[in-house]
Amino acid sequence: MTWTIGLSYDEYSEADLTLNEVNPKIGMQWDVTQDLRLRLAAFRSLKPAVFASQTIQPIEIAGFNQFFDDARGAEGWLYGIGIDAHITDNLNGGIELSRRDWQEPIPQFGNDLVIRNIVRQERNVDTLRSYLYWILGPDWGLSIEPQYDVYDKENGAPRDTPRHARTFSLPIFARYFSPLGVFGSLGATAVYQDVARQETSSLAEGSDSFVIFDASAGFRFPQRRGVVSLEVRNVFDAPIKFQDESYRWYGDASTISPYFPERTIIARLSLSF
Repeated sequence: MTWTIGLSYDEYSEADLTLNEVNPKIGMQWDVTQDLRLRLAAFRSLKPAVFASQTIQPIEIAGFNQFFDDARGAEGWLYGIGIDAHITDNLNGGIELSRRDWQEPIPQFGNDLVIRNIVRQERNVDTLRSYLYWILGPDWGLSIEPQYDVYDKENGAPRDTPRHARTFSLPIFARYFSPLGVFGSLGATAVYQDVARQETSSLAEGSDSFVIFDASAGFRFPQRRGVVSLEVRNVFDAPIKFQDESYRWYGDASTISPYFPERTIIARLSLSF
């Protein structure tokens, strides 16, 4: 068994919000057999006013993320259990279940756009995720990573964020890696989502499902001199109706949405000297 035990004391103050918290953290990784590992974690964390997202605390505990892209001052608990298995020499898999309960600071503005008050809003998400990695041959690999999560928040501002969201995704990708430096991937992701909003919201709600295809190809230069690649997201330009991740994380929706509503081509060139 490998144990991770920690304790942090955090102070945070902004406008009418003042937090002074002691945050316990514990994680355990148990190699039940040579091919089977059990992971457990329970910890509390507070999002500080960090500079350039830097902290001396570990980012994860027993394989579970400790810090998220929340607003400053967000605090809460995460509980998780996971199993990782080395099934055969060419096949690895695992499954994990986590529950996160946290409070998000929501500023209340006056008519002069000055923050008058900060309220705490309860949120929670249950996530079930699994993976299967299969080495098909010396140059080929297959990955399957289904995930299902349920998000809930209490009524209140901001009104246009989802009150309830269920999302299921099933990405299946085949990848090729040649010893000559050529590589590529081709895959499909099936998505189902159901979103409910507050009665005062001006945005649409309901459910939808779609399948999108992604492809990529590239070449690694000899002696690690660099990489050139071309990636195509949503190859067939399929129309999608998807609530992006902006309701859950604190940031620009365009940078954290996992799916592209239009065909998108991305070229990359990286050189090392």
